[in-house]
Amino acid sequence: MSWAATTGGYTGDMVRDVMLQEVENRFAGVLKADSEIEWLSGNDPATLPARQ
Repeated sequence: MSWAATTGGYTGDMVRDVMLQEVENRFAGVLKADSEIEWLSGNDPATLPARQ
């Protein structure tokens, strides 16, 4: 897991840097992932757990 700390809020650049760092950590040494990487973020119903 990657993280960033700030006292002034997060910028889009900071979010992209953290996401890139995590992908590099997860796939270290792999030149190509087995399948396409899908970003699951936001409040889209497809990315949220189903409500019972």
